Amino acid sequence: MRFRCLALLAALAVPTGLSAGAPPTPQLKISAIEARLFHGYSGTLSDDLLRRNPSFSGWNTIIGEGAAGEPADDLLVSVKVEPLVKPAGNEGIFSDQPVVVTATANGKVVAKRTFTSTLTNDEGVSWKGLYLRDIGCSGTLRIEAVAGRQRKVATLQFDCGE
Repeated sequence: MRFRCLALLAALAVPTGLSAGAPPTPQLKISAIEARLFHGYSGTLSDDLLRRNPSFSGWNTIIGEGAAGEPADDLLVSVKVEPLVKPAGNEGIFSDQPVVVTATANGKVVAKRTFTSTLTNDEGVSWKGLYLRDIGCSGTLRIEAVAGRQRKVATLQFDCGE
């Protein structure tokens, strides 16, 4: 374990591609997207809205109506990233392949984040987060996560009315 940590620190200190014969950076894939409401009364996060059955319908989420459970203005998006090809053994990897997470509401970008590096745990997993503010009445929310040619998209509906 100590050797792996030292090797990982050495890899982080020298950007990929600067030393002669450096191995290419591992390519990444987007394994999952999760979305959880931030509950305004309890300060807790909801379950993953994208896994609900029946599908989540965010009607008047800002006042806690419908499937929201309690008032919620914000949403935490979590993106699971793994190497496209898992390394042999139980070792984490470092990749400088960018991971871009974008949220759009009715065609307008409401949040975007670019992660310029990824360090996975020994199981080869890393999570990237994007916090979305004031999405309660945003209409159709589209979440897109991209790593190279790997892409995953999820949508949620947040409508308001009387």
